[in-house]
Amino acid sequence: MKKYYDWLNDVDVPSHKKKSLSEKHIQNQLANLLSFKESQPDYERILMKDFNDNHVALFHDYLLQKAYSGKTYNNKMYTMSHAFGYFIKELGYNIQNPFDDVTRKQVQASKSFVELSDFKELLDLTTEPNGIKFEKCTDRVKRVSLYREWLCWYWELALYTGGRREDIAELRLTNIHELHIDIRDYKTSNSKRSEIHRYLPRSAEFNDLLHRLTEHYGLSGNDYLIEPNETNRTKLSNHASKAFTHYWRLLDPGYYARMYSLRDTHITMMINRYGNKYEGIFGTHQNIKTSLENYASYEKLIQQYAGKSMIA
Repeated sequence: MKKYYDWLNDVDVPSHKKKSLSEKHIQNQLANLLSFKESQPDYERILMKDFNDNHVALFHDYLLQKAYSGKTYNNKMYTMSHAFGYFIKELGYNIQNPFDDVTRKQVQASKSFVELSDFKELLDLTTEPNGIKFEKCTDRVKRVSLYREWLCWYWELALYTGGRREDIAELRLTNIHELHIDIRDYKTSNSKRSEIHRYLPRSAEFNDLLHRLTEHYGLSGNDYLIEPNETNRTKLSNHASKAFTHYWRLLDPGYYARMYSLRDTHITMMINRYGNKYEGIFGTHQNIKTSLENYASYEKLIQQYAGKSMIA
């Protein structure tokens, strides 16, 4: 297992294959490896060629005895599956991965809050080498790259505005006003697209990101904030969501999240910031008249918080 641990730390790994994993992620993997070691009475005597389902069963029983949650169980099994994938692919062991057939525990895919420290680590982890993914095709394994230069900006916009992935793709410079952002939630129902408006103050975090985007793209007029020259906005939003899932699994912070979780995180932050007045700022409205009336009622509040941090 030491070779796998060294590999995670990029020891003797060619520069074009370095993963640059965070220390937190590596330590989490190490903890999972140590759990496996503890579950095996004859660990020091196990040879790779002798590894079989009995060893997997011991690990399974050990995890059940510890009463780990389904997420933690799956996390530890995933570490072992990934480790054996390394032994097979990188070290050339001619064996089947014994962890591939483990039945994963059912985990409720509920909305979740993303810890801001984990979000920062996710941004740091989002690099081109870490974006490589191998997908199974009918007769071969395909190597694809999920990395795009704009991914981190896209996710930051999702966090700072609470927009759905489709909303972020449609966000234009003309939606940005002096003190507030006009977020247009696009929903499709029964083949009819409806537009819902909501207003929120321009936070310090949003203003910093907007400055970076304007400098990078040279934004002006009615430009989209992300990749203004990309005409297929659906392709853009779908890739942002798919890539988030890939990098989040790589980060492996020990809890479930998807790109939509950034919306939940934004809502939580807004509630902490605005308290009972939250609905007035963030609430969605079916028509522009209601939105404008609502905005006028809270104009002073928007002025009060515009330019300030979202973090209470």
